[in-house]
Parts: sequence; C-alpha cells; structure tokens
Amino acid sequence: ISFTGKLLLKKDILNSLTNRLHLQHLWNKYPQILERRIEKPLFIMSLPRTGTTFLLSLLSQDPAARVPLQWEMLHPIPIQGYNGSREQDPRIALAEKYARQFYRFMPRVAKIHYMNPYGAGECRFLLQNSFVCKYYFTLLPLFTYNNWLDNCDARFAYKEYLKQLQLLDFTYSNQ
Repeated sequence: ISFTGKLLLKKDILNSLTNRLHLQHLWNKYPQILERRIEKPLFIMSLPRTGTTFLLSLLSQDPAARVPLQWEMLHPIPIQGYNGSREQDPRIALAEKYARQFYRFMPRVAKIHYMNPYGAGECRFLLQNSFVCKYYFTLLPLFTYNNWLDNCDARFAYKEYLKQLQLLDFTYSNQ
C-alpha cells in the first residue's frame, strides 16, 4: 500500500465527508432545491481510459448544454457569503489546488489524464460523496470495500447524485 495512495485517500474521504455534511444541511435548510427538475440528463459510461473524458469535453462545447464543471463537482457547496460571478467563484482556486496536489503526488497520471478545473467534471466527484464509487479502489487495494461495492444497490448513489445536480442547478440559476 503506497504512502501516496493513503494520503490521497485520506484527503478525498475527508472532503467527501465534509461535502455530505454540508449537502445535508443545505437540503434541510432549502428543501426547494430538491424540487428542481433536471431535464434529460446525459450519462457517459464506459471502462476507464476509453475516451469518456474526451467525449464529455466535446459534448460540453454545446452552448445549450449545462455541464457541471470540475470545480463545482469537487466542491458542490457554495462558499458561504460569496455572491459574485460564477467565473470568480472561490471554489475554482480550490479545484486548481486539488489538481496541483494530485499531480504532485501522482506525476505519471498527468501524462495520461489532464484534470481541467475549468472543464467538464466527471461523475466520480459527486458519486464519491455517497461513498458508492470505484475511485477509492483505484488508490488502494480496499478489497472488502470493493466487494461491498460490487454487491450494493447503487440507486442510493444516483439519488444522491441527482440531489447534487439539483443543488448545482439551483446555485447556477440564482447567480
């Protein structure tokens, strides 16, 4: 088990736990968030390293598409007190820092997978907040977790995912 994997896993788990607490607080405080309709979502699913990130980036070029950006997905909870433009959101700097740290710990990944804080985000960032996500297994050989994951009902994770999309839509439309 690598030291780097342990560090990244700890950081990501703490981020996901923090996100879950804040998400639940927001949903309780603003139940109207969960009334938002997400019309015809598009999911891109495939095995890793088969071009899904490229396809997502390509589809995000459609001006009619509302694509959650990586900085939003890493930190779906708006920074308290920030009422400025979406382009100046302080969560962007947090996503830039995440990318720098990720590549510092895993420099070989930078050569095969560009992490663009301003680009389309991958579902895993929101799915991690439900802890029903294969990403953790990519950092460490968590066999018990992986076995549980293979046998769990993923509907919970996708319900949580929808609620997070509703929050992103709510936040975006209220700026």
